[in-house]
Amino acid sequence: MARWIVLAVALATVAAPATWQGGNRADLDVSAGARLVYGGPEFAGLVAESYRYAGDDGLVPFTRWLEEAYASKTGGQLARAIHDARARVQAAPTAGERAARELDAARWLHGVVKTVLPHFNVDRGHEFANAVRYGERQCFLQSVLLASLLQAVGVPAGVFMVWQNPEGQKSNNGHATAFAVLSTGHSVLVDASYREPFVPHRGVFARAGGRYRFLEPVHGDGRRIEAYRSGGRRWETRAVVGLDLEFLRSQFHYYRGERAPGGPLSSRPTAEGLAEAARFLREAQRVAPGNALAVYMLGNVYRRQGSLAEAREQYRRAYHLYAAYGHVPTGPAQAYAWAAAR
Repeated sequence: MARWIVLAVALATVAAPATWQGGNRADLDVSAGARLVYGGPEFAGLVAESYRYAGDDGLVPFTRWLEEAYASKTGGQLARAIHDARARVQAAPTAGERAARELDAARWLHGVVKTVLPHFNVDRGHEFANAVRYGERQCFLQSVLLASLLQAVGVPAGVFMVWQNPEGQKSNNGHATAFAVLSTGHSVLVDASYREPFVPHRGVFARAGGRYRFLEPVHGDGRRIEAYRSGGRRWETRAVVGLDLEFLRSQFHYYRGERAPGGPLSSRPTAEGLAEAARFLREAQRVAPGNALAVYMLGNVYRRQGSLAEAREQYRRAYHLYAAYGHVPTGPAQAYAWAAAR
């Protein structure tokens, strides 16, 4: 992991101008999961990996592009705005006032992401390289970016997958959101897929008690999360953290596989597209073996390829992972039933 970060920083900072460098790393631990401070080595590593897989084609460094896009849209300097927001948060005299300023920062950054990345594209918006090329985003990339910017202004933040939206519709971790932990001990979900920044999703996939879990937030006033529930147990907000760096890297690979042209979601899959999808999904599984979504989707690819024994093995593994995390979505449950019947 250390070697990956060092290499990624080198790749991501070549020819980069002086920009925000992530602040003082000795400050308050702002990770609430993976450390992702905008401009820091972990964030740079994710960007470099995207440039490597999506092709840089002479693209400028992501931080330079973002700051130029911010200046073009607002007339301001992003590095200065981050510095000022961080100073304002840190100068708060009480926990309550600091939480209010943290919420202000989250609202501002929610608007920043929607302004500089105005286009939503589910097929290619998961790549930082495509954010630069096309001004595009999708839910996972925007959540990682939001979490990185929140951390840069000194607000503990991270990324959750979402398995139940505000209307109660369930999915197989089909969405992602950033979240922030406030100085009062509450949390809020910050989701750039919605017009308003704070969204009361009813189910999130996170880490609690040292492992991944499907959790249900307990929302209070102002859409602030007071606690989480899972399997009859109540988890305080401080005990719930975001997804780790390995999982985030794995999930980027997952989207590269899921959205491969001619891959598993294509109306006309091709042998080449399925092979490309399998390659990325195997990498996603290697980076984070506990990413049940990647394990399950690789089973789908193997099944489309006619590798039925391999598909059954993936489905069995995925089912047991989901069960251990406290919830088995419909698709994996049906796939497991198919695998167990043969």
